[in-house]
Amino acid sequence: MKIRAAVVDSLPLYRRGVVASLNEIGHAVDTPDDVWPWLAGTETPVVVLGLSRPADWQLLAALHASCPDLLVLAIIDGADTLAYVRAVRAGALGVIPRTSSPATLQQSFTDLINGRALLPVEALRSLVSTAGPAGSDERHTPSEEELAWLRQLAAGSTVSELQSLKGQGRCGVLA
Repeated sequence: MKIRAAVVDSLPLYRRGVVASLNEIGHAVDTPDDVWPWLAGTETPVVVLGLSRPADWQLLAALHASCPDLLVLAIIDGADTLAYVRAVRAGALGVIPRTSSPATLQQSFTDLINGRALLPVEALRSLVSTAGPAGSDERHTPSEEELAWLRQLAAGSTVSELQSLKGQGRCGVLA
């Protein structure tokens, strides 16, 4: 399945490498300066978003708030549990470290568009526990919706199936 993706990253050389890796597996990839107009003109969008600056994290939260069913593959600077958990809680459905190989990026992208995601065990444990991530004082009690999703995922549902059950249409684009 050919997907149209946007790569948003503050590092031009890294961005170019991500584009080349996704082109290799047959996907159309853009590097918009502003992702919002790009989203409005794209039917089945996927965003690969580098999270290295506070503005990147804010963009992830805004994308999720505007379009909760948007597929976002986050690229984090470190491979620590806190960064994985923070990215997922902010709206990313897939997360990989910036040091990942092109093959890992390609597999993670393919998994994401097929409704799967691979997370480190510690990140998953932190996400499903009532306590915050290991090493933090943050406490998070999952909402009823989060608990329902976790139960459905444990029963074998995919993220894509759960999103389609929500019956949400295309995302709204912020003006």
